[in-house]
Amino acid sequence: MKDKKQLIISAAIKCFAQKGFHATSIQEIVDTAGIAKGSVYSYFKSKEDLLFVAIKHEYDRMMSGVLSVANDINLTPRERLAAQFQHMLQVTLEYSDFIATLKNETDLMVNDQMKAFLNDMHKADFQWYCQSILAIYGDDAKPYVFDAAIIIQAVVKHFTYMDRVQLESTELTRFFMDRLDDLVDGMIRKQQKPILNKEQSENNANPCSPDTSFSYEDSLKAVQSIRVYIKQSKLETKIKTASLSYLTVLDHEITKDQIDPIITTAMISHLKSLGLAEILINLNNLEHYALNQ
Repeated sequence: MKDKKQLIISAAIKCFAQKGFHATSIQEIVDTAGIAKGSVYSYFKSKEDLLFVAIKHEYDRMMSGVLSVANDINLTPRERLAAQFQHMLQVTLEYSDFIATLKNETDLMVNDQMKAFLNDMHKADFQWYCQSILAIYGDDAKPYVFDAAIIIQAVVKHFTYMDRVQLESTELTRFFMDRLDDLVDGMIRKQQKPILNKEQSENNANPCSPDTSFSYEDSLKAVQSIRVYIKQSKLETKIKTASLSYLTVLDHEITKDQIDPIITTAMISHLKSLGLAEILINLNNLEHYALNQ
């Protein structure tokens, strides 16, 4: 992102946090940024567009940190989730005044662009919770993954977005992880029928549902991502070698003009049998892509 554009975004966030969106003028933003007023319109169509880009920029910054932790193979799944919570909370607390403005001026969220982004953000968060729960608690949690993800997502949201309440990120992270243990362990122990099933969770980005817009380029990136993860994993050498061989065959099939669905499905099944939640989404997307060519 260009330095001047970033300067405008930072100034806008500061002004919106102090005065609110409606009470802030473009002139106040450029004065804070120390640039000419015309510079704003070189990057943003309007104040509303600037707000949208500012929100998306901060969300992307937060998720960039979350995803970087996800690639740390030296952490256990539980340690990864705790570190991701910690990062997410630190960013949220850093911009608490800005977030309070967004909550208090609810009319800001009614345009189609903003609603679509917030919906995508909610689905991505839900998917992340589902993957994390499966990685931490394993197959025993599968029947309850959607229920647990919905509940912990709501708990995290309401605690982190409380107005005028100063909460410490380390303490909150420990609290969230303990509550997640209570929640999932309790569901597994009681063996009660889950509330949500696969079909009912579709609107919340079921982690087993493929991305129907998955392209050829996406498939190549997915294979590479899986390869990197397996190479860095702590799998036994024999299993790791076999898995990379399956992946090589899968990579070859995807690049062919005519994909063999039997070979592709077999290779993906072998890779799914590893039980690695972190590669499940990519495998499901690859399978959907291969079977629909």
